Amino acid sequence: MALKKCNTTVTVSIVLLLLLCAPVRAERARVAFIGDQGVDDAAVAVLSLIATEAVDLLVIQGDLGYGANAATQWRDNLNMTVGESMPVLAVVGNHENFEWPLYRSMLTKRLNTADELTCQGDVGVKAVCQFRHLDIVQVAPGITEVEGVLPDDGYADFIRDSLSVQTNNNRQTNNNRQPKYNRWKICSWHKNQTKLQTGSKPNATGWDEYAACLDVGAMVFVGHEHAYSRTHLLSDFETQSVINTDNIMTLKPGQSFMAVTGLGGRPVRAQVQPDAPWWGSVYTATQGAVQGALICDFNDSTADCVFKAIDGAQPDRFSLVLGGSDAEATQATDAVTPATGDADSEQFAVPFPKENGSEENGPEENGPEEDGPQDTGPQDASIALNAQTTANDTNNTPQASETSQPINTASSSNGGSLHGLGWLVLAVLVWCRQQGHKIRDYQATRF
Repeated sequence: MALKKCNTTVTVSIVLLLLLCAPVRAERARVAFIGDQGVDDAAVAVLSLIATEAVDLLVIQGDLGYGANAATQWRDNLNMTVGESMPVLAVVGNHENFEWPLYRSMLTKRLNTADELTCQGDVGVKAVCQFRHLDIVQVAPGITEVEGVLPDDGYADFIRDSLSVQTNNNRQTNNNRQPKYNRWKICSWHKNQTKLQTGSKPNATGWDEYAACLDVGAMVFVGHEHAYSRTHLLSDFETQSVINTDNIMTLKPGQSFMAVTGLGGRPVRAQVQPDAPWWGSVYTATQGAVQGALICDFNDSTADCVFKAIDGAQPDRFSLVLGGSDAEATQATDAVTPATGDADSEQFAVPFPKENGSEENGPEENGPEEDGPQDTGPQDASIALNAQTTANDTNNTPQASETSQPINTASSSNGGSLHGLGWLVLAVLVWCRQQGHKIRDYQATRF
């Protein structure tokens, strides 16, 4: 009887061991990236598309409502489409010169009701936020139009501090910074540099913030230009040095990409800058673009992203691999099979209200920054779709290949052997639990 009880104890212990040692997978996070919204019908159509996508988090790269007294309508549009409970992050843009305190109050109220989203700092200006296994830094380089917002406020150092693990409990020594692994890192701000956008925008931010994001392997999302564009994997943002042109990009310290997500609702602008080898995708009025959102599914160590326009077009698709993960090793050794057929069998034909006459593309009203007349380009131009290669979601669950040794119950001395085995299993359980804490490092230390 005692032997049977001991066998049961060992069996239960082994089951617990397998459960505790199993890898802990972070919950998928579906994130939508947009910018330059406004409050008209096109902006509502983009938000409606996002609502149909079951998005978990909306990240807005500035220029929210445009114009005086637009903040309340902007909030109402959000509530009407994506609901009052969806977590939303937004950075300050130059067109928040009218009602930024009100926008910030609205964003903070929504943040306080989001269970999985936390932020520290000045929300929308200089803050670090965590959502599931994502770290998102908000900064405001180049913003001179909004009272109380500094165009240069040590943003580059803030990015490095926020997206790095400090050793020796020293947050002041740059040499002690080490990149966080096993968490996705995102930099979000509004303005940009001329070579990293497709329109006529002048240099507005400098390169320090770009370099800081690159140092920690963070992807960069900006707005300001009313178009969509996405670089290849780069080793230097300032020189636009391309590592490769694959649509599967491994992000780690020293290599990343950036995207302009300025098709949140405002009239689309034409491509002004010449074609350049660092662009992986360009989608402007010249290519027949309409408004839309970049939507990314972030898993443990892989992510799949696609730009979805309100007319159903999908002009860009790419995949990401988190550096330092098992998925990186798999991606380096496995052959990539190109996707065939349609990029995504599901089309998203969100109704887009047509207006009489052509859209304006001249200087934007009620804004502190004038861009001059914008040539919309040929409106019947075909949409240039990228070669679309998708990475299969990596299942990190290891396949056990253990060989169990049968226990001989014939001898009366086996009671002591089983007792010793029980202690051995318990010791392994303790060790495995300690390893489990390491596996759960997607719940990184909050700042």
